[in-house]
Order: sequence, then C-alpha cells, then structure tokens
Amino acid sequence: MTYELSKEEEEELYTKIMESEKRRKERRRGLSTARKAGAVPPPHTPHRFFLPNTTAHAILATLSKKGPTTRQELKEELKASEAGINTQILHLLDCELVDRDRHGVYSITDNGEVALAELDAGTSHTRWLR
Repeated sequence: MTYELSKEEEEELYTKIMESEKRRKERRRGLSTARKAGAVPPPHTPHRFFLPNTTAHAILATLSKKGPTTRQELKEELKASEAGINTQILHLLDCELVDRDRHGVYSITDNGEVALAELDAGTSHTRWLR
C-alpha cells in the first residue's frame, strides 16, 4: 500500500525536516563555540563521572570497604546495571584509581583512596580527570 502526499503535505513535511536540521546545526555550532571558550568539556571527558553519589563513587567506596571484588559482585552489591558498572570501571581504570588483576578482580589504588576521600569530603576532584 502506498500513500501519496498532497503538494501541501509534502511542503509541510519538507519544512519540518529542514527546520529540524537547522536547529540541530545551531545546537552543534553553539556547543562547538562553548567548547572553544572552555565552558563545556570536550566530548571524551567523563565530566559527570566524578560527582559525589554516582556509580563511580559507589564503586570506589565498595572497593575501599570490601577489598578486592569482581564486576559481578560490584553489580550485586550496588544493584546497578552491568553497563553502568562496566562504563564506570573503565573510567576508573583509565584514571588509575582502580587496578585489575589477570583474574578480573578489581581493587582500589592509593590514588583511588585519595580520590574517594576527596569525594567524601566534597572537595575538588577534577585533577583526576585526564
């Protein structure tokens, strides 16, 4: 079954599509300008990653309290999604706040303990971002 648009419907649809594309380009241009001014972190920066009371903070706290732990144990302990745990573990590994042995057991590093103390105290912790 095919449906043919009237000339008016076709023009209306085209106008909506073009307006949507124009808004998308304006948002991208605004973001690019903000990044150049330093107002917005680059897209690869895990800027939400180090806020207190996030999954990353909970992972650091759990590893500090319980000691070496697997991803599965962290997932069960924190009642978080596997994707959420995996993403945050990768960020923590990149920042060298968590260590992983060859058996897939994670432990908190000395830098991780310092970062956790800063998170708990609510002090600046952006220096851990690369």
